Amino acid sequence: MLAALGTVSVGMVAGCSGGGGDGNGDGTPTDEATAGGDGGNNTETEGGSSIEYPTENIVLVVPTTSGGGTDAYARLTESYWEDHLGGDIVVENRPGAGMIVGTGSAYNSASDGHTMVTAEVLNLVSGQIGSDVEYDIRDMSHIGAISQEPNAFVMMDQADVETWDEFVNAAPDLNFATNGRGSNVHINPLALGEMTGEYSPESLNFVHYEGTGETLAGLERGGASAFMVGTLTSAIKVVQALENASMFAIFAEEDEFGDLAENGNVDPNYWLGDFRDMGMNNIEKYADITVFRRFFSGPPGVPDDILAAQREAFSTFTQDDDFLASMRENGRPALNPAGHETLQEAVDSTFNEFTGGRIEELIQQAWG
Repeated sequence: MLAALGTVSVGMVAGCSGGGGDGNGDGTPTDEATAGGDGGNNTETEGGSSIEYPTENIVLVVPTTSGGGTDAYARLTESYWEDHLGGDIVVENRPGAGMIVGTGSAYNSASDGHTMVTAEVLNLVSGQIGSDVEYDIRDMSHIGAISQEPNAFVMMDQADVETWDEFVNAAPDLNFATNGRGSNVHINPLALGEMTGEYSPESLNFVHYEGTGETLAGLERGGASAFMVGTLTSAIKVVQALENASMFAIFAEEDEFGDLAENGNVDPNYWLGDFRDMGMNNIEKYADITVFRRFFSGPPGVPDDILAAQREAFSTFTQDDDFLASMRENGRPALNPAGHETLQEAVDSTFNEFTGGRIEELIQQAWG
């Protein structure tokens, strides 16, 4: 298809540099009215200014292979980006090194609004700490977080673990599956032990597989007995795919995500409240830092007016009931979407928490 050329009217919010603020004070996307124009998207806001954008196809970089969760979120949102920006989106998979390759290529693209990338915060932070990368996640032109999900432990029956105390005692004897060195499922068990002091991260044994399919096969064969899955929805799929597996712990409250587990016929333990009652050190901080945040951003230096148009498009469709229902029906729910200020805060806090101490050393060793 040929790119649709159009004029976009951008509402600039007073006092917010870098393309406007979230508007709700808590970082959640605002609900702006949009109206489609012929060949472009005309967004009417108070004090709006007009720009000609886009002037060519917008490339949406997916730094993973096709068929996975990151790829799914890109393709499921593609038509909504087109509707609200008025141009054509071209999804390009640029996999390699745990999102590093594709993110680096997007980061170093022209800062004209015609390249975006969708990735995940913790993956990019740990990659930046543990490896040589061609990006700085803190400097990207952030648009918003499409989904924010807690991680969860899946435990095979062979582990013979049902309580937290049993897990702590058994941790040195368990084999933890990962889908790659330096991935979230590798870093999170290390961070959990270090941040809470409940067990020594150095005592953990990891079995590294290449990709999710091989990881599931390894768990099924008995090569590993524990799996810290990046997202609750993915953990539900893992339990459904495996025999003799159960959801051991979710680092969230039941009233937030219980319907997802119930709809998937999975009965997990919601232990965040129990952890609080136990007085476990830093458990709230761990739960917040390790939330799996899928996000959209552009390279540094995207012009304010173009970035504002992207943020306004994002905030509009992420509050659309039809969009939210469609994402949930496709098994990729947009959970707790948030605007760029919340995303930037999460990036900065994750980076600060994971640098300058023992966790930084653990990440570097994990990538080693």
